[in-house]
Amino acid sequence: MALHKMNSIVNANESFLGRDDTLSYIANFTNMNLLNTSLYETRLYAAAIEVIRAQIRMCAKKNLIPESISNIVASALSNILNDINDGCINICDGASDIYQSIFALLGRQIPEHMHYLFLAYSPIEHRATALRLWLRDAIDNLDKVIQSTQTVLIEKAEQSLKTIIPSYCHGQTAQPTSLGYIIMSYVFMIGRDRSRLEELRKRVNRSPAGAYMGVGTSIEINRRALAAASDSMESSTMLWMP
Repeated sequence: MALHKMNSIVNANESFLGRDDTLSYIANFTNMNLLNTSLYETRLYAAAIEVIRAQIRMCAKKNLIPESISNIVASALSNILNDINDGCINICDGASDIYQSIFALLGRQIPEHMHYLFLAYSPIEHRATALRLWLRDAIDNLDKVIQSTQTVLIEKAEQSLKTIIPSYCHGQTAQPTSLGYIIMSYVFMIGRDRSRLEELRKRVNRSPAGAYMGVGTSIEINRRALAAASDSMESSTMLWMP
């Protein structure tokens, strides 16, 4: 993976410490594409593909492009997603970021239909929406892990209900308590973390797509349809400004 390669390069350079050394190293770094795409963007390929798919679906529903073209693009995107997942193609090859890489891959499959992809398209919103989709899925996955951790702790607490241990107050031993009680305190602690993630998810689950630098567009789009196509993201009630 590109990230592994980049870490290997950085770790191999013992002078990669101070600011001056860093700037000098980057200035002499010949493969800038690897540097640009290896940090975090490679993880966003599925979300970036989903945003393009949502864009093309919305355009078809608004009769901006033929339905047949939408199906062709959707099929090509599915092929690219499957190839990336199977490791058949290198998403970092010859492009400055993951988004350009996906468009380059599409250009190889459907060169005659590429002009449809840029109808009512905003590169900035593509990036912003893809990042929000990825973050939303990351929050959902993290919530599942926390919930599983709570389940295990509750089981341990039930098993330790009659295990008596000393409690502590200001670093001094205090009255005895149950080990199960102490374990359950952590269940509620991380439960509050889950509630924070729930609130964060609501803020993340807002689609900036269709704001177009905050001034809109003369093309008759449907922001709600665009948000719905983006895997049920809620359409933003406020104009998004980059």
